[in-house]
Amino acid sequence: MKTPSKSAAFFACGSSARLRWLACALCLSAGLVRAHAADVEGPRELRNKGAYTELARLCASDPKAALRPLSGWLLGEALLELNRPGEILPLAERFETGLPRSMAGAFLRFREAQFRGDTASARAIARERTQRSDVSQYWWGRDPTDWVLLGRLRLASGEDAKKVMESCFERALKEDGKCEEAFEAIAELALERGDSELAASKAREGIKRFNGNPRLLVQLGRALEWTSGKESTQQWKRALELNPSESSARSALAEAAFRIEDSAAVQEQLSKLQAGNAEAAAFRLADVFLKGDDAKAETARKAYAKNAWVLHRAGAFLSSRYRFADGSRLQRAALELDPELLPAKRCLAEDLLRTGHAQEAWSMLEALQKEDGYDVATFNLLELRDRVAKFKKIETPHFEIHMEETEAEVYGDRVQGLLERAHAHLTAKYGAVLSQRTVVEIFPEQKDFAVRTFGVPGGDGYLGVCFGPVITAPSPASPRASGHSWEATLWHEFTHTVTLTLTHNKMPRWLSEGISVHEEQQANPAWGQRFKPRYAGRLLSGKITPVESMAEPFRSGEMVEIDFAYFQSGLLVDWMVEKAGMPALKALLSDIAKGADTVAAMGKRFGPAAKINEEFGKYAGNWAVKMGGNLRFKAAGAEPTGDRLVYEELIGKGAKALAKKDWEGARTVLESAVAGAPEMRDPEGAYPMLARAQRELGQQQEEEQTWERALRLMADLPQAHERLIELYTLQKAWAKVEEVSARSLGVRPMSLRVLESLLEAQEAQGHHTAAVESCRKALTLDPARAPRWNSRLGRLLEKSDPTAAKKHLFDALERNPRDQRALEAFSRILGSAPQPAPKGESVP
Repeated sequence: MKTPSKSAAFFACGSSARLRWLACALCLSAGLVRAHAADVEGPRELRNKGAYTELARLCASDPKAALRPLSGWLLGEALLELNRPGEILPLAERFETGLPRSMAGAFLRFREAQFRGDTASARAIARERTQRSDVSQYWWGRDPTDWVLLGRLRLASGEDAKKVMESCFERALKEDGKCEEAFEAIAELALERGDSELAASKAREGIKRFNGNPRLLVQLGRALEWTSGKESTQQWKRALELNPSESSARSALAEAAFRIEDSAAVQEQLSKLQAGNAEAAAFRLADVFLKGDDAKAETARKAYAKNAWVLHRAGAFLSSRYRFADGSRLQRAALELDPELLPAKRCLAEDLLRTGHAQEAWSMLEALQKEDGYDVATFNLLELRDRVAKFKKIETPHFEIHMEETEAEVYGDRVQGLLERAHAHLTAKYGAVLSQRTVVEIFPEQKDFAVRTFGVPGGDGYLGVCFGPVITAPSPASPRASGHSWEATLWHEFTHTVTLTLTHNKMPRWLSEGISVHEEQQANPAWGQRFKPRYAGRLLSGKITPVESMAEPFRSGEMVEIDFAYFQSGLLVDWMVEKAGMPALKALLSDIAKGADTVAAMGKRFGPAAKINEEFGKYAGNWAVKMGGNLRFKAAGAEPTGDRLVYEELIGKGAKALAKKDWEGARTVLESAVAGAPEMRDPEGAYPMLARAQRELGQQQEEEQTWERALRLMADLPQAHERLIELYTLQKAWAKVEEVSARSLGVRPMSLRVLESLLEAQEAQGHHTAAVESCRKALTLDPARAPRWNSRLGRLLEKSDPTAAKKHLFDALERNPRDQRALEAFSRILGSAPQPAPKGESVP
């Protein structure tokens, strides 16, 4: 006779016995969960403080305590932090023998494979464990830690991220609201999928409950990285205060420093990471590529030929420094090792988008979305792709321009004309040969510009971005770019295309920006970075940034510092060209392309760094004196002496007089400011203020002269354009109206008011072809008044294109049959006498 199994015995019992047995089992399970919760306080605290050696000792002193899911997990993480991966697999074996239904043993094996960078083996471990039958059967006794471990393994297996979050991580929190690891898991999942909002929310919630957890602070910093760089840095530093050995915080700080070319800060963080740290290895590999020695780079790459994770991360770091070719190469190498490594696929797709290989990129992103439906960054990019597909594509010999259709119809011709002029001038000047068309994308929505450019919303501080063969910019009609010269922006960005191409994206940011600012001002003196009175103190006192430290102001995150960095970079390039000519500047770019250090290469062309700093310091000081004219600057510590007044004091007195409506007093003071410093480019300074005083005094001719002088110095003064158009229209000075209107459209191309003024001036001067084009644009821009524009366009086309004229006139009359002028023109085309329009007609 066979002895019944335990399960058979259970079902053979009476119902009351079964209930008692089940109640005992549930109580035992609950007791185990409480025991786990009580036991883990010590290991958690030690891990959060970075006391990894003490944590290992604690677990070694009590093997039974160590053989619990959370204690074992934390011990494993401590061993990895101590660079003792050889102890992980024996620990995993103990778990799989002692707690075979727990996820801890498999997770430890998974983490050991991850530590080696063998992402494919790690995924195989996760899949094998999560597909066992006991995973679905053993749910009633699983503690919160095991739910978190199961969730992490399921994610690694490629299961649906949102389902994993709900069924594992959120379940762990429901069972134990003190499960810190569940908060970490949700925030980490959200960060990996680009859901910064959820990551920040969950990290903040966790920090409120567990203010000693440094990893939650790191995750919060990561979530805020693209919207609040300062707060991100603060969170990472707070994490290091809690745990000076927190590797994720040091990696985050190193990555932020790497992006802004701060090698010293990168090395400072790397020096405090364990030798086996994968992020440290990736930074070092990327650094070898940055130094430009191809042989050494290849040797370094081969050293990590079997480490997919290091290859992927190094590629991502390189792409953050615009080294997209090298970044793509490393992502492809990582994918050869592990074709399912989703982060590498995503980075490669973004690299392809930024280098003009959109078709391949979109295909990869579509495949990614099928594999991971909760990837917010991929979703945003594909949503953007669908919107961009509705844009109008304008192809020229050297450009592929994408614009919203209405904007393309209104000023697309000016965009392509400007870009082709820039191409002809700059490629010839620098001897550049561009192997592919440059892609230019102009976005009406700031959020779309940010997603296309950075992969995430934000990017409010940018008027344009150039990756080399791809340029992105917010529309000049958008709030961010409104009032700025879009022509200057595109010229600036295309200069980047030329110089980045010549240097294979190896040049430092400061030099790239300096050359672009220089070329803006060469193309149009009213473009470029403006001198501001507060700069005078630095220039005149010699407190400018040394050439060997030029990258530092760009790292500050302070807009005042960054503005000055742009200005000084442009001025330094002016000095280089004046000192040694364009051949020396071109030779410098060639040296950088070959891998030379920028400052060392400058030494060959312009002298040692000390000599450059001395000579440029004098040049900058003289430049400031020239800009001040007969005035001095308060920022330089100047006091009134004799006839040399202080510029800032004159502006201050003028502003007070205007506020008091003392127009004559304001005019007198501000005329002194303009006469003393006629080259000052201050959009809120002497020129606009003087023009207002002159207007109030009825000095129309003087006001015109003031605005004209201002526009010769500053292209983006919309108020100057508006006022001059108004004044010249009253005088019927149509040539001047046409000129100023055209200049105004270089700042506000979607202004119907300016376009109407341009059209009126063109008609008055008999510029028929130009007037037809302006009228077509007005019709596109103002469809609500289509009858008016169709009538006007039909009359303009009456003689040159009667067929088209008839269509426009018919459309006008269909909507407004009382339009007498349209009726007369329509009748003339048909060759019949016009019938009088009904009374009450309003002639457009």
